[in-house]
Amino acid sequence: MVKIKNISYSFVSNVLVSFSQWIILSFISKKYGTEYLGGYSLVISYLLPLYSFLSFQLRNIYISRKVQTSDEYSNFFYLRITTSTLFFLISLFIGYFFYIEYFFIFLIIGTAKLIEGVNDIIYAYYHKKSEIVIYSKSLIRRSIILGIVSFLFFNLFDEFLISLISIPLSYLVVLLVDLYKYPDFNLLKINKAKINSIFSLFNTGIFAGFSLFIIYLIPNFPRIILENYTSTFQLGIFSGYMYIVIISRVLVQSIVQNSIPILSKKFIDKEKTSFLKIVKKELLILFAIGLLQFSILPFKDFIFPILFNDDFIGNTKLLIVIFTGSIFSFLSFGVNNAINAMGDFKIQVFIYLIVLSVTVISSFLLIPAYSLLGAGFVYLISSFIQFLTLVLFFKYRFEKRI
Repeated sequence: MVKIKNISYSFVSNVLVSFSQWIILSFISKKYGTEYLGGYSLVISYLLPLYSFLSFQLRNIYISRKVQTSDEYSNFFYLRITTSTLFFLISLFIGYFFYIEYFFIFLIIGTAKLIEGVNDIIYAYYHKKSEIVIYSKSLIRRSIILGIVSFLFFNLFDEFLISLISIPLSYLVVLLVDLYKYPDFNLLKINKAKINSIFSLFNTGIFAGFSLFIIYLIPNFPRIILENYTSTFQLGIFSGYMYIVIISRVLVQSIVQNSIPILSKKFIDKEKTSFLKIVKKELLILFAIGLLQFSILPFKDFIFPILFNDDFIGNTKLLIVIFTGSIFSFLSFGVNNAINAMGDFKIQVFIYLIVLSVTVISSFLLIPAYSLLGAGFVYLISSFIQFLTLVLFFKYRFEKRI
């Protein structure tokens, strides 16, 4: 019953997160146009990989460790504060020196991700105890507040940047509410960090973060190349279509994220059969979710203009390619989740370097020649290679370690 409750809360929270993200993208495309949506997507394409890298996957590392002490958590907390601050400064650097026309978007979204990073490490405190409901309720609050505040800002203000301030403002409100609502988590009672322990954690985290950086760079690199060789308008179109994949990923996350503590325990206890049974079951469900996406194809010219605007009519071939690639992407998510539960963070870097190399080469070969469709094929190819390499590695490491 507890597991069902966790999955239910997780599903609802992820649906609302996805919905709140759609509100932002929809408001941008409808009120300011597809080109503005492309500019916003370009900033996200830079900041998501950077944020992922400097997150160091600290929440996953904390959850997967056997020991659970206040001293250990302090090391995780202070390292996250440090890396989140570094993320914010690098975001400003990229915006100012490379994309001055989008500098204030870098500033606004960078601020939001800085706050999210602090919230994420607070969630780890409860996730370690399998109290997923607390994490899910916080996401639900954030989604509702973001939806309401963004609705007000986008309708009250004509200035694009002022409207975007609704994002970090909402994140800040949720952080303050969480700190007030859960008094057992007290920032003032967090112990002083131990330098030696932080350096040890840093060595593990930098590999885990770099692998996650590559994971997020793989789908975002083609967007950067697409904008460079075509326009922000084309990038806006591609980002809008990819949003359907993000919606589907809501189901993927709600299924997978709750199983890490369970899989980690079974792996530590060397329960091979039970471990594999859970992984196989999740992969089957993820495959089904990927197939369900194709059901919207007959209605695409009705759905996408409602979600965004009339610029999204057509492009059937592109959607088929994207949906096919997403199946392999979802399956990769499940296999990677199992690898995280095994604690194999460092080796993932080499796997994703292979996938990134394929992505970079295919991006330069296909996108200049085939534009939007080329970007879709890059996503398909990289997702397939990612799934294949993860499966091969998982099979080798699992048989060797258990």
